[in-house]
Amino acid sequence: MKTQQASVLGVPNTIFGLMAFSILTTLGIVLLSGSKLHKRLWQVINIGALGGFFFFIYLYFQAVFRIKAICPYCFVVWLIVPPLLWYTTLYNLREGNIKLLRPRLNLWVQKHHGDILVVWYMIFFGILLYKFWYYWKTLI
Repeated sequence: MKTQQASVLGVPNTIFGLMAFSILTTLGIVLLSGSKLHKRLWQVINIGALGGFFFFIYLYFQAVFRIKAICPYCFVVWLIVPPLLWYTTLYNLREGNIKLLRPRLNLWVQKHHGDILVVWYMIFFGILLYKFWYYWKTLI
């Protein structure tokens, strides 16, 4: 929390996380109530999830390669953000809210959505195992 990467424009990253996950919780409650959201709102949600994903990539890189430390809260966020973006995008593709240039790619992605996510997590955990092996080997 005392590093240069712990804030953006003087605002702690925690504040951005609290705002983003509050919005996601509210959207989840709205969807659970059975409400239907407009196509434009789904597109905005997808853009927000994409922005959150890029922020996650930046923070993951900073934590693993610059700070060389993992905070538990960050780790949980790192686990949540990729499937959040992935399944929001898949829903929008399936519902026609966004379109791919190649319709066959859409079908392939819909069919192999779980496989793609597993490969993502294998890369994600592989990097963590490699970069922090000095610590993990002391636990064995």
